[in-house]
Amino acid sequence: MAVSKKTWISAWSLLVIAGLLNGCGGGSSSEPSRGSAPQSRNQNTTIIKARANFFPFGNPFISDAQAIESGKQIDLSFCGDSFFEVNRDIASSALIDGPRELENRIDDIPKYPVVIPGKDSTFIVSSNQPNEVEVLAAQELQGYVFKMTGRTLPIVSERGINPNIKTQMLYIHIGATEASKAEGLPDELIRDEGIQIKTFEGPDHNYLFLTGRSGFGTLFAVYTFLEKIAGVRWYLPGEIGEHIPKQSEFLIPEISVIENPSFESRQMSGFFEGDDRRWLWKNKMSSPKHILQFSHNMLHIFKPSKYKQTRPDIFPIQSQSFIGPKRYIPIDDTDPRWHPVMTNKFVQDESFRKANEHFSKDPKAKSFSLGMNDGYIYDEASDVPAYNPQKLKNSIGNTHLTDLLFDFASNVGCKVHQQFPDKLIGTLAYQEAHDPPNKPVSVNVVPFLTYDRAMWRDRLLAFKEKNRAAAWLQKAKYLGIYDYYYGASYLVPRFYPHLIDSSIKFYADFGGRVKGYFAEAYPSWGLEGPQLYIASQLLWNSKANVDELLDDFYTNFFKSAKEPMRQYFQKLESLWMNMTPKQERSFKDNARITFHAWYYNGGALQLYTPAAIKELDKYLKTAFGLAATTLVKKRIGLFEKAFRHGKLMALLYNLDQNYFLPIAKVTSKQNATYLLNHLRLFFDLGKQRKILYGEIKQNPILKPRFDYFTQFAPNPQYGYPFKGYKKVIQALKEWAKKNDESQLHTLQQYEVIFPQLLL
Repeated sequence: MAVSKKTWISAWSLLVIAGLLNGCGGGSSSEPSRGSAPQSRNQNTTIIKARANFFPFGNPFISDAQAIESGKQIDLSFCGDSFFEVNRDIASSALIDGPRELENRIDDIPKYPVVIPGKDSTFIVSSNQPNEVEVLAAQELQGYVFKMTGRTLPIVSERGINPNIKTQMLYIHIGATEASKAEGLPDELIRDEGIQIKTFEGPDHNYLFLTGRSGFGTLFAVYTFLEKIAGVRWYLPGEIGEHIPKQSEFLIPEISVIENPSFESRQMSGFFEGDDRRWLWKNKMSSPKHILQFSHNMLHIFKPSKYKQTRPDIFPIQSQSFIGPKRYIPIDDTDPRWHPVMTNKFVQDESFRKANEHFSKDPKAKSFSLGMNDGYIYDEASDVPAYNPQKLKNSIGNTHLTDLLFDFASNVGCKVHQQFPDKLIGTLAYQEAHDPPNKPVSVNVVPFLTYDRAMWRDRLLAFKEKNRAAAWLQKAKYLGIYDYYYGASYLVPRFYPHLIDSSIKFYADFGGRVKGYFAEAYPSWGLEGPQLYIASQLLWNSKANVDELLDDFYTNFFKSAKEPMRQYFQKLESLWMNMTPKQERSFKDNARITFHAWYYNGGALQLYTPAAIKELDKYLKTAFGLAATTLVKKRIGLFEKAFRHGKLMALLYNLDQNYFLPIAKVTSKQNATYLLNHLRLFFDLGKQRKILYGEIKQNPILKPRFDYFTQFAPNPQYGYPFKGYKKVIQALKEWAKKNDESQLHTLQQYEVIFPQLLL
């Protein structure tokens, strides 16, 4: 007898700030002008407090006088004195409440066996003309069922099904089969990369449908099924990072589930390896077609090789050249430091033409980037004088040029909107465009707000950044979020999953207003552990419980060694969250001048004191002793090896900063002997580090996705962490010339060798 189907639906709140632009810029006649009396709102209106007056050039937030006095007041974290309005709607979107919610609810529901030992009772069914992603989805399901059970489920097309089979079968339909269409799948509630999983009991056979709005939606439905029903996990790339429960059979509950991702566009960069990229999809990060385009693109639109002879007027004039005003012509097409003259009509017309061409050639494209270049050279003859003649600074110390950049983006975006009303223009709220503009931007322009939310460990910084988002949402219909999850650039673990959780949940609470979430990741898996896995799960489902996700990782990945490994990662998080007063001062000094603290400069090494290192070593040693299988030992070994390299870097840093840097002069033989002994220790540690790093670079999981030591350490822009050893070598050389010349040769060798050991 068929049991009634169950659909589990949880409301997905959308926060919609009142007064959204209905047309380009602020030009819609239905919009009240700034400063006019607000229109009446419905009874669902909610007032949320937002802080004002931390921008040096003026207050971008609406004032108390503009606030609506009706509605319920709710306090967000770190909120302050002035108000902006939101309107809470309940979206007609069905979501599982959490990543473990489905498993928790299926115990008393009838189940269909997927694999019955000794019987071929289950078939994977593809459409008669599947696309390549649907083919991959069927193969992935087949492959993981084999890894779990040792049995291979046949893949057949719909037309290949034998209609004469009388034995009750289970047919797993992948994607847009005729049977799924007959069932009305996918449901109209599903968005582009959303997924649907549904069982159906027919008169002769049972059916499981895994489908989505797109090919990648179908692939994500397969991965969701494997994760939530079969218990498969992809914590790290490659086989060593997979958790695959071994079982002779598993059962499918009678279910009807729809999931839409919390953010339409979910992207992390720096995934260069094949396993890395496959890991992204298995954890349902966006497919290439669904990623919003927003990053540095002006240098690609205006290639100097094409325009420097025919249109030199589009290149910026610098006024501070020692020979007077001079037009900056980039050396080649890769130079990111310049920006075209934004007020130049040809620049605006050509940008529109490029966007128009992009959407005309690819009607399925969702967006086009007008992202500013990654540089600081603007036109000082017309652009800067027109928008900021006094060169006032923004809240992070850059010249405030948001209005210049977003007037340009809106002028182009408005033309695009008139021709392609469903397309978006991605941009960057970055550096000189960090702070909000003074007037609204075109409705199709999506600013991506750049900031390292790991700095939310500081309450004031979190307070400011949350209110920055609130201020931007007064000017833009949509936002994107640009974060920095870097592992490789910090040399030691920077583990902060609860900050990632709080930041993703904060932005998800604005519902459809936050279109995309991007993070520069460049993973160093051995340092970060499950951090990127946690982020990917939350970006798909922001309602997921971070502590449940972490416990799931510790339990499945480390088995009998889970408790000491839990303590290891908790200690890593504590080191980031609970700094000593001295570390806190260093953090805040760096945070004042950047939007990502200790970025490439080695400052995080100071968190790993000898005492902290000793404690972490103890947890790793205990875990290794408790590991009952070779696989678990290999997994612990990954983290131990990566941490050992970070430990050596931290010990070198401790010697350099605390023993060498304070030395101004060698005063005695005893003092010289003391320093020479420490230089020898420095040499030994450096040699160990160099050898170990060579091994790490050969490991496909451990190797950093860029090489800090060759790409960033030699660049003075980033601030190399080791400075004291040069100072003490010089002081010892001066002493040796007068007191013991036999040491000069050794010191000269150190001068040559040490830079090689530290790079």
